[in-house]
Amino acid sequence: MATKIKQARKISFTDKQCEQFEKLLVEVTSLPTATGCEQAVFRYLYDWAARRSWVTIKHDQWGNMVFSFKGARKVKPILITTHLDHPAFVVVDVEDDGKTVWADFRGGVLDDYFVDAAVRWWPRIAECSVNDVSRGKFKKHDSYLDLVDQSGSMKGKITELQPICEKDGRLYKRVKIHFTRKIKVKIGDVITWDLPASCIVRGKLHARVCDDLAATAASLCAFDRWYQRNKNQLNQASNVQLVFTRAEEVGFIGAIGACQSGLLTKDARIIALENSKSFVHDSPQGAGPIIRVGDRISTFNDELNAQIAAISQKMATKDEMFKYQRKLMAGGACEATAYQCFGYQSTCLCLPLVNYHNMNEDKQKIDREVIDLADYHNFIKLLVGICEYLDDLDAIGIKSLSAQLHKLFSERKNVLL
Repeated sequence: MATKIKQARKISFTDKQCEQFEKLLVEVTSLPTATGCEQAVFRYLYDWAARRSWVTIKHDQWGNMVFSFKGARKVKPILITTHLDHPAFVVVDVEDDGKTVWADFRGGVLDDYFVDAAVRWWPRIAECSVNDVSRGKFKKHDSYLDLVDQSGSMKGKITELQPICEKDGRLYKRVKIHFTRKIKVKIGDVITWDLPASCIVRGKLHARVCDDLAATAASLCAFDRWYQRNKNQLNQASNVQLVFTRAEEVGFIGAIGACQSGLLTKDARIIALENSKSFVHDSPQGAGPIIRVGDRISTFNDELNAQIAAISQKMATKDEMFKYQRKLMAGGACEATAYQCFGYQSTCLCLPLVNYHNMNEDKQKIDREVIDLADYHNFIKLLVGICEYLDDLDAIGIKSLSAQLHKLFSERKNVLL
């Protein structure tokens, strides 16, 4: 008996839902964060989950965190992962009663961008450790807004840059920062580039942190939307989980920890979300989110990539506004490579990004990162589509590549006889 092909439900959003997606995007990408100091983002995630009684939370000893949902089936999960850090400074020494500090820069930015650059000290983020935040121990903080209150912050200026010197134990670039008055700065405090909060201008998001918080925002929106579409049939739905990792910017350290800690089940299919540098003639903004077939280190799982490409193609036939791209994106490396190295079936989806790591190459200065809003909304659509159809490909008429090849051979093998 032939398998009955059911109709794939069109994935669309109301104007109100799109407004909510954009509001969340602006909030998340305005959060100050640094490698190893992701407290403000974690607190935001806890606030988000607290408003949704169906969300369950677990974490590992490294502070990585997973969102799942109550009533999930015990089947191999689809893990959608994002990292919560971004290149920024962490204070390592304080001089002159806080008027001068030394800070390590955890991340990758070219030396020329540091010269006389303005930075901002955030006094409250380090008051609560990441481990406390990831366990819901919020001390006196009532919400994430308390951690990012800018009223007590202070602007400073970089006056000196020291290179990485591994033989002296210095793994990161180190800067000297001068403030105009003495402040109560502490070792471990977070300092970021001094940039305005995120805002939307003519269909583009200009943000302190797109990489990777724009992807984090998209994952939250997609998870929420997918659950609402499937909450009455969870006994048939996929086992979708969101994974939030730390310290990606210095070598996927959080992702490696998650692979080793047992936080991720071995049969999981992992879709790492990223923001990757856009090239106008190859990976332009406005042409849709990118199915990333690899990075500068490795190529990703071919089966998972082919399945996601087929889902994207199916979605495009039903929605003329839906766009996507399929590219290598060899300019950098992402967590999908780390997951694959540890034996996971993994791939990556990314948003085309302008001013990668806050480097405005046209103006040769530090600036806000930029993504296209149409790409962002299509990113969310694609994630919902993957969650909805990845475990149901046959039913919606998508055959696996191996099935297609076997069928071809069966039909045409006579040419070999």
